[in-house]
Amino acid sequence: MHWLKQWKASSSSTKPGVMHLAIVVLWLAGVGYAGYYFTAQRLVVFDPERVLLSLSAQDISSMAIASLGTKNAQSKGVIYHFVDNECRCNTYSEKHVKSLNKQAESDLYDVVTINLSLDNAPDFITSTPATLVLGEENELMYFGPYAQGAFCNQSTNTIGLVMKNYQQGFNAQLINHQAQGCYCQRKQPLST
Repeated sequence: MHWLKQWKASSSSTKPGVMHLAIVVLWLAGVGYAGYYFTAQRLVVFDPERVLLSLSAQDISSMAIASLGTKNAQSKGVIYHFVDNECRCNTYSEKHVKSLNKQAESDLYDVVTINLSLDNAPDFITSTPATLVLGEENELMYFGPYAQGAFCNQSTNTIGLVMKNYQQGFNAQLINHQAQGCYCQRKQPLST
């Protein structure tokens, strides 16, 4: 307690000078720059080689059907999750995947997870984690990442919106190639 009285006595008579304010400003600027730098390091373009620009929705659904097969006859569609066990970004999409799987189950969609380090996958998979949603007639509804941003969290639920719109008769056939977030590029070269 004695030290507290001394500190109060000494601090009440000492006012912050220009040097103190300069140090605080420099410290805040340094913290801001470090935050920006480390966030920018996490932001990667989902399709850096622009492979997906040359593909149509029909191309992607045809390639998916050729390499992955078709959906179950009783289901209303299929959701493919593409992951790579070595990708650190999978942890950010776990809640989103669980939420999508719950929605898929209630909407009678098949759910298939493909691990790129173990399974063969179509060449159009440019980065992971990614998802492909095909509708009742195996038509493309959505292909791309789960979300965008440094932590790729569930706040932008584009896939849920696409699925809801599909149930109401509208299919955007969305290929989300411009997203920036936490993604791991595929290791093998792609052919188009």
